[in-house]
Amino acid sequence: MMMGGHIERSGFQQQWKGADMPETPPSTTSGHTRGNSSPSGTYAYGVPGKAAEWDAHAWTGVVHDEAGGQPAIGTWHRHPLGVVKRLWFWLFVVGLPLTIIPAYISSTQNNIALAARFGFVGYSLELAAGVLLISGQERTRQVAHLWQLVAVGLGSGVVSSVAATAIEMHEPASIGLWLSGPIEETLKLLVPFALLVFGGVRFRDPRAGLLMVMLSGAVFGFTEVYGALGEARGYEIFVIAVARSFGEWFHILLTGFAAAVIWLAAWRAGRAWTYAGGVAWVIIMAVHSLNDGINGLIGGTSKADLNPDLTTWAQAWPRVWQEFLTAVITVVVLYFLCRYSARELVPPNAIEGNAPGWRPRLKRWGVR
Repeated sequence: MMMGGHIERSGFQQQWKGADMPETPPSTTSGHTRGNSSPSGTYAYGVPGKAAEWDAHAWTGVVHDEAGGQPAIGTWHRHPLGVVKRLWFWLFVVGLPLTIIPAYISSTQNNIALAARFGFVGYSLELAAGVLLISGQERTRQVAHLWQLVAVGLGSGVVSSVAATAIEMHEPASIGLWLSGPIEETLKLLVPFALLVFGGVRFRDPRAGLLMVMLSGAVFGFTEVYGALGEARGYEIFVIAVARSFGEWFHILLTGFAAAVIWLAAWRAGRAWTYAGGVAWVIIMAVHSLNDGINGLIGGTSKADLNPDLTTWAQAWPRVWQEFLTAVITVVVLYFLCRYSARELVPPNAIEGNAPGWRPRLKRWGVR
C-alpha cells in the first residue's frame, strides 16, 4: 500500500543511478521493460506502524512511522498446496527423472552416454527452477531490459566456468578444494560486478544484479555437473545425479546472497564498493571453501580422485544417502541465507503476496 510522497536524489546519486533515470520504470511491451512496477513513494512493508521509501528500483533504507500505527499489509495465509502453482516446482519435477533414471541405467551399464544426453535437459530444468525459486519472490520480470540481463548472466556463467577450469586444473585436488571459494565466487561475480561499475544504470538496479549473478551461478553449476560426470565411472554416475540434481543450487543461493547485499548497498551508497558488500563477498568465499574442503575430506563428489571406486550397489547406496542428505542440508541452509538478503529487494507490489519471511526488514546496507 502506497502512503504517498516523492523520493529526492542527491546529485551524487543521480550520477551513479543515471541523471535521466525515470522515477517509475515505464510499462511497455517492447521487451525492454515490464509493467506493474511500483512507482517511487512511501509504502508499508509489513512491519506494524512503519512505512519505508521506495525509489522505483529499491528501498532507500529510510523508514517512517505510518499514520494510524496500523499495518497496511494484509495477513498472509499459508496454502498447503501452493507450491504446485509455482513454475519452479514443475521445472524441477520434470527435470528430476531426466537426471535420476538415465543415471541409474548408465551406472548399471558403466556407460555415461545416456546420463549425459538426458541430463543436459534435466539439469538445465533443475537449475532454472533454482533461479525461479528466488526470482519469483522478487518479481524480476518487472525489471527493465530483462532479456539483456538474462543474456549477460548466462554469458557470465560461461566465462566464469572456463576461467575456473583453467585455474583449478593446475592445482592439486587436496589444495584446490580449499581454494575453490576465492576462485569460484570471485569469478561468478566478476562480469556482473564489472557491469555494476562500468555498465550504467540498467546493471545497477539491485534486482538486475541478483538475477545476473544467480544465472551466472546456474551456468557454473551446470558445467560443474558435467565436469564431475566426465570423471565418473560405474555407480558413481548415479551418486552424482542424486547429489547434484538440486545440490548445484549451491552456486545460485550462495552467490545470490552476496549479490543482493552488494547491489543494494552499492545502489544506496552511490558506489560499487561498500563495506557491507565486501563482508558478504568474504562470507561466501569462506563458506564455499569450507564446504568443498570438508566434503573432500569425507569423500564427497567434488573431485573424483578423492573418491573411492564404487564397484557394487552395496557400496553405492550408503554413498547415495550420504550425498543426498548432505545436499539437502546444504541447500536448505543456503536457501535461508539467500533469503536473508534477497528479501530486502522485494518490491512493494510483491509484499502482500509473499510469505512473511520474504518481506523486507529494511537492513541499512549502504545507507549513509
